[in-house]
Amino acid sequence: MSSRVEKTKSGSSRKTLARRALAIFIEEFGFEMPSCSSCRVNRRTCLVAEGKNNRVIREKDRLARQYKQVEEALEEAMARLQCIRKQEIFAEMVARSVESMDELDAEERREVEAAVNALPTDTLSSIDWASLELPEEFILGPSPGDTAQTTAGGLSNS
Repeated sequence: MSSRVEKTKSGSSRKTLARRALAIFIEEFGFEMPSCSSCRVNRRTCLVAEGKNNRVIREKDRLARQYKQVEEALEEAMARLQCIRKQEIFAEMVARSVESMDELDAEERREVEAAVNALPTDTLSSIDWASLELPEEFILGPSPGDTAQTTAGGLSNS
């Protein structure tokens, strides 16, 4: 006599019966959805039970609410960032004793021109501008072997 437990072959298991009952329920009361990848591969229509649809709708609603919350947080952060940038600009205006944005821009342009003019010309000519793959208008100094001075944005090396 063996110590093995023998199963009785009484047709189908409980799980198989439950799957069949679910399949019958879906066929009778389910509705067609766009085909999932499995149904598309096997050339079948995709039927789902009503409860599954409610779950999908709830998930879509949850994602929509989450999207809206994140979007609102982003808008709020962008507004704070814009406010901080304005404060920085006005602090810079006060520090430089200028009264308008135009004066601040002009002063910053003069600083950039002074910095460019302070660079030795051999520094600019020793840079391999072609390796930077910049458009011509970004080149501040003469190209190697070029005698004409190139200007960008109204700046010059004279």
